[in-house]
Amino acid sequence: MPPLLRTVPNRIIGPGHNSVVVGPDGQDVMVYHAWDVGQTARRMCIDPIVWTPEGPRVLGTTDEETELPR
Repeated sequence: MPPLLRTVPNRIIGPGHNSVVVGPDGQDVMVYHAWDVGQTARRMCIDPIVWTPEGPRVLGTTDEETELPR
């Protein structure tokens, strides 16, 4: 199985230093940092973990800001 957290071209660049936590709605999420698209700054990313028959997957942050459920 490929690593759960890895570079995905044009989506996640150089991810690292992750933690898995449970969000306010009970969803498992991964908190990590990665480069922005221009590779000028690191940013914090919080993405849901999707559990599949093949194992957990993190689809990756886009540059759009979203809010977590409260």
